[in-house]
Amino acid sequence: MGALKYFWNAPKVDTHAKYLIYMAIPFNLLLWGSESCATNLDVLKELEVFHIRYIRSILSISWNNLREDKISNLQVRKRFNISKNVEL
Repeated sequence: MGALKYFWNAPKVDTHAKYLIYMAIPFNLLLWGSESCATNLDVLKELEVFHIRYIRSILSISWNNLREDKISNLQVRKRFNISKNVEL
């Protein structure tokens, strides 16, 4: 998360603004060059794991919250306005 850490943790920044920045920078870099490499189910699974983990960290959802509140990946996506999995 590096340079964007302070942006993600800023309480005054709207979730939609965080979504737009996430899709423009980290998510775009994650998929950079993916059209030229062979992707299989294992790679897609790893991308999905990274995607959900990163979104949880942006939304400040800890493992304790996941266990106590029983937050599913679908609920995490809804909070971040993402309706589907990573697709290439």
